[in-house]
Amino acid sequence: LQLWQQGKPLPFRFAVFFSTASSGAELAQLSLAPTPGCLKLPTAHIWGQNDLIAPTGGANMASLCDPSQAFVSVHEGGHEFPRQSKLTEAVHMMRRAIGRASS
Repeated sequence: LQLWQQGKPLPFRFAVFFSTASSGAELAQLSLAPTPGCLKLPTAHIWGQNDLIAPTGGANMASLCDPSQAFVSVHEGGHEFPRQSKLTEAVHMMRRAIGRASS
């Protein structure tokens, strides 16, 4: 985000976020004030709807990304990797982000 704020290109073409922690305080400490949809690259966001560690982190991070390029998978677990069919769905979200970055 610091590179984005400085108007510099990012050193990567896509990003994957798992159970993202809440980032408001960290961004404020870095004097960053990102706006919704500011990250203009393909992203995959995977988090648990029962996350007690960072219950809003995944949604907060997803909101900073371009909604037309943000692929989201929310599983029934907590602050952990998804299991069973939701793991397959998460892999598909990552593959979509990678595919979008490659095209």
